[in-house]
Amino acid sequence: MMSVILSLSLFGLNLQMVEQNAAPDKAYQHSLAGNYLYHVDYTREGRGETPISGFSLFDREHHPVAELSSPGIEMVFVSDAGWFAGALNQGGKVELTFFDRSGQVRARAETDQPANYAFSRAGNYLYVSNDRGVQAFDAQGRVRARMGPGAEFLPSADDRLLATVNRDRLDVFRFGTGAPVATFRLGTVLLRNLAFSPSGRYLAVAERSAVSLYSLKSPARIWRTEFGSAVSLLALCVSDNGRVFCGGEIGRARAEHGQAGFLSALEDGRELDRQAIGYIDDHETINAVTLSGARAEHGQARVEVKTTSRRLVFEVER
Repeated sequence: MMSVILSLSLFGLNLQMVEQNAAPDKAYQHSLAGNYLYHVDYTREGRGETPISGFSLFDREHHPVAELSSPGIEMVFVSDAGWFAGALNQGGKVELTFFDRSGQVRARAETDQPANYAFSRAGNYLYVSNDRGVQAFDAQGRVRARMGPGAEFLPSADDRLLATVNRDRLDVFRFGTGAPVATFRLGTVLLRNLAFSPSGRYLAVAERSAVSLYSLKSPARIWRTEFGSAVSLLALCVSDNGRVFCGGEIGRARAEHGQAGFLSALEDGRELDRQAIGYIDDHETINAVTLSGARAEHGQARVEVKTTSRRLVFEVER
């Protein structure tokens, strides 16, 4: 592991990169909160366009948990709650298979094509979005809630809220409710990322080159900040005190000395600090920005930036 200290301070906020590590082995994927690792082998023979020939599940210490051979699925989704689900597109429908932690089949269900899928960090439900709306399946394959449709959607970390986006319309639902508790209009249809604050008080939205912060307690847009046409935003997170951290890129043709990426901290619509992220090669990009730290509401937190090749950790202090 290589550790470095870099800092840049604007308007009294200090953003420091304190760790820089190589990305985990690309042969393994991980569940959203990192409780499980898994490896998938594909084959050209079997049911579906990309049949899975083998699936291996490991806990966070890399101990084997389950192993399946030719499970009859072509997509797999792993929950941090200790179960996983497989999907197979078949005859205009999607066949869903629900497995327990050891790989035993718990249930089977069916939904419509085409479909998009997501887990929250809690991992209580597999969310499936299609023309039926967003369906929340539990570990036994039962539909526990149906919410409005969304071409793009995001469950909150604790499964209490769900945000859906259809072109420039943003709806927020409480779990299991058919009508949205808040509806907003975005500035464009170029959505890049959504993020709930840990308590669900705020929702941050990244469009191509603009960031917006919405209050969900008294539904309203609080502020919107434009970065300019040379900036392309990629991922973001938001704290319970309304501070937004977003990762993006500056037009690569204009980037100097490889400083093509950045992490920005915003508060009250104003950029307080920005840290440059030098890319290692032309293929590197920012995949995720996440927040951690029990004292984040007091101005102290850690922000993790994951790129295609590295994991960078920043400390935030006033």
